[in-house]
Amino acid sequence: MAWVWIAATGNLTIVLAAVMASTPPVSLPIATVFEFLFPFVSGLFSPELLIFTTLISVLSGLGLTRENTGELREAARLIAWAVRVALALVLSFVVVVVVVDPHVLPEVLFALLLGFVTFVLAERLDPPAALSAEAESDQRVRDLRSRQLWARSALGARWTPVSARRAWWGFAALATAPVAVQALLGVVLAIAVKGGAFGLSPHWWPVPLLAGYGSIIYSLAWLSTADKAESPQARAWRGWAFATIGVLANAAFAYTFFGVVDFALMGWLVIVISTLHGVALLFRWPKFYRVALDAVSSSLTARHLTRAEQRLAAATTDGENSPGISPRRETGD
Repeated sequence: MAWVWIAATGNLTIVLAAVMASTPPVSLPIATVFEFLFPFVSGLFSPELLIFTTLISVLSGLGLTRENTGELREAARLIAWAVRVALALVLSFVVVVVVVDPHVLPEVLFALLLGFVTFVLAERLDPPAALSAEAESDQRVRDLRSRQLWARSALGARWTPVSARRAWWGFAALATAPVAVQALLGVVLAIAVKGGAFGLSPHWWPVPLLAGYGSIIYSLAWLSTADKAESPQARAWRGWAFATIGVLANAAFAYTFFGVVDFALMGWLVIVISTLHGVALLFRWPKFYRVALDAVSSSLTARHLTRAEQRLAAATTDGENSPGISPRRETGD
């Protein structure tokens, strides 16, 4: 599902950038923005490129057998992962090609089909093995211990859960603060340049709010890494994928303002405020950032581990009550 969210976020970024460019002082028609982007992204949906991209992954997966070495399986898995990244990037521009040239819709649907093929291919590369009840129980125990180890490694050995309500209120304040500051400074700038009638008009004040979208994406990027009971690799790729979209969004919004001489300073405000927010999230500094972020991580991690423990307990109980399956007993030497 993470691939779907990344592609959806990319499309939303393009739509918001087009809407912002259609408002004063830029006042470009939305259709013009999409037509400008179309030549750059239309080639991504050519059937030849999509087939070539996926063919490598499909062939690598079909060539695997139970006898293949771990190195070959890992190589094939990396190929499938790279193809999924490429298709997620392609699908991030669906809105452009559909709006400008609806006749490209078959190619878009073809790209979606190939995306699902690669998702299924991941299971083909590493199919789950049939386990006995005892082996399955051991696997659940190992999985829980791994998640507990990841949590202790990220949060410290003495971490404790925090009230979910308190944690989320703090995070909401952090996520909205840079947007509010940017909107306020944008209104002040517009008043200084064009006067109060323009700066306070409904034609302008939503614009600096929309320009804070990149900062919101940075917050979502951190949030995708907040559950420390997940593997560091899974957290890392999700976080950097969303952060990349945030960088592109900020670049698009800032570039729009740079095109208007009187509002070039607004472009710098977008870059500076969002960058400061992203750096603060990355390094958890200053202290109030660290406190709020640790609270959210503790809350999400505790909920994840609690559910994992409940599933393990339920599976153990079912195993003990199932006919023909005897519970494991620890025996001394």
